[in-house]
Amino acid sequence: MTIENQQITPEVILSLLPGHIYWKDIDGICMGCNNNQLQSLGLTSLQEYIGKSDLDFFPRSIASQIMQNDQEVMLLGKAKTFEEVGYTTAKQPAVFLTNKIPLTDKYGKVIGILGYSVDISEHKNKQQELIDNIPANIFWMDKNSVFLGCNNKNLRVLGLNHMNEYIGKTYEDIESYKKKHIHYVRDHDRKIVENDTASAFEETVDKGDGTKLIYLTTKTPLHNTDGEVIGLMGVSIDITDRKGME
Repeated sequence: MTIENQQITPEVILSLLPGHIYWKDIDGICMGCNNNQLQSLGLTSLQEYIGKSDLDFFPRSIASQIMQNDQEVMLLGKAKTFEEVGYTTAKQPAVFLTNKIPLTDKYGKVIGILGYSVDISEHKNKQQELIDNIPANIFWMDKNSVFLGCNNKNLRVLGLNHMNEYIGKTYEDIESYKKKHIHYVRDHDRKIVENDTASAFEETVDKGDGTKLIYLTTKTPLHNTDGEVIGLMGVSIDITDRKGME
């Protein structure tokens, strides 16, 4: 893009930067962003963005995690990097690598956050191809039991066709899980996260056609680079035939 020297303003530079840039006040109210962020939310002007919160733009499950990450950065008073679920400029679900830093006033008091998010979905897709070739159901979620991804084998067992039917959802959003004791499953996930300890157990899955499958499932805590638990990963192996032989 060619611009005249007299037109080079901070606003112009901001609009040309790649990625999604945005800033919010200490209460999570949106104060500004660049064009990529506007487009990803289906907006055409800053007036539609300023004064809103993440709850105005995302499902509650996604917004809650974003807001929790914001609060963590402001409470710690230092920058942190997260993987977050959001939307591309084409309004497609995507995974972003997000760096957030606290904004401070001249006295050093935290007054908000500045975020910079880059779409890493393509990189994730290459990893996804490898995961899809593993002969087990694999899935991962954040520490609030919001699903962040899985392999195709897990999608099929749940009766889903597309990843956007899974990412950003919770147990309550997926029909196959509604047949389980969701409160028990959530409590089990919470203990894994809080105790930072893996767990292995057998579980039965109803395919919806009257067929029941028995899985040996292992759930393991996931950690960030600081060693903090940020979620969990599950690996389920179909042992139906083996159990039938016992």
